[in-house]
Amino acid sequence: MSTTLALIAVLAGGTSQGDPNAKQLIEKMLGHYYSAKSVVGTIMLTVASGNQSAKMETVLQYERPGKFYLFQQKDESHRSKDEQWRWMVTGDGKEFSYDAPDVSTSLGTGNAGTRLKETQTNPRTGKPMDIGDIYLAAGKSLGDRSMPLDIAIARRDDMLFRKNQWMDYAVTGKNTLRGVEGFRISGGLRENLGAAQMGSYQMVVSEEGDLLQYVEQMKVAVGEGKSVLVTSQWDVNLKVNATVEPSLFKVKLKYN
Repeated sequence: MSTTLALIAVLAGGTSQGDPNAKQLIEKMLGHYYSAKSVVGTIMLTVASGNQSAKMETVLQYERPGKFYLFQQKDESHRSKDEQWRWMVTGDGKEFSYDAPDVSTSLGTGNAGTRLKETQTNPRTGKPMDIGDIYLAAGKSLGDRSMPLDIAIARRDDMLFRKNQWMDYAVTGKNTLRGVEGFRISGGLRENLGAAQMGSYQMVVSEEGDLLQYVEQMKVAVGEGKSVLVTSQWDVNLKVNATVEPSLFKVKLKYN
C-alpha cells in the first residue's frame, strides 16, 4: 500500500458519519495535497459578524521535502501599532526562520519584532526536518493557523485532528468559484473527537480534489447571556505541483 493510500485508510476511520460521495471527495482532497510535490498560491480569510468584517491574506509556497515559504498579513484597515499584523516563515532546506511566538516582542512596532532561525535538523533524531516539521515549529507564530492551511500542508497529525472536527458530512449542492465548479460539502463542527457540536462547516471541493473554499459558522459569547454569530470564510486559490519561485525560500531575519 502506498504512503498516500495508507494515510487515507487511517483518515477514513473514526466516528464521523456521512454520505459516501462526500467521504470520497474528502479523501480525494486530503490525498491530493498529501501527495503534492509543491503547492503555490493564496488563502484569503474573511471574518464577519453583523455588519463588521476583517480580512487576512496568506501566501503559501512549498516544495517537498523541506523548502517552505509562508507570509500572512492583516488588511490595512485592521492594522495597529500595538498588535502584530504580519507573519513570515521561510525555509531553504538547511535552515528556517520564523517570528518569535511571544507577541509581546512586537508591541509598539506595528510588525513582528524578534525573528528566530534554526537549522532544519531534528535535534532528537538528527534527521532533516520536512515542511510539516517547520510548520509544527512555527505554528504558534502564525496569525491564522486554519483548516485550509492544515489541509494544504498535509501534516499527518494535523489532518487526523482536523478530520475529527467534522461530525458528519454530506454533499449539499454545487458552487462555481473563480470559474471552477466544485461540490459543496456541509456538516456539523466540533472542537475535537467526542465533543459537542459548536457550529457548522461548509467546504467546496473540485472534481480534481482542490479545496476552493472553506467556511465555519459558530456563535461566540460576548457577554452574560449574549452571543453573536461569527462566520469565517477562507477562499483558497492554491495550485498543486506548480512551479515555485526559489528566491522566496531564502531565510530571512528581517522583513525588508
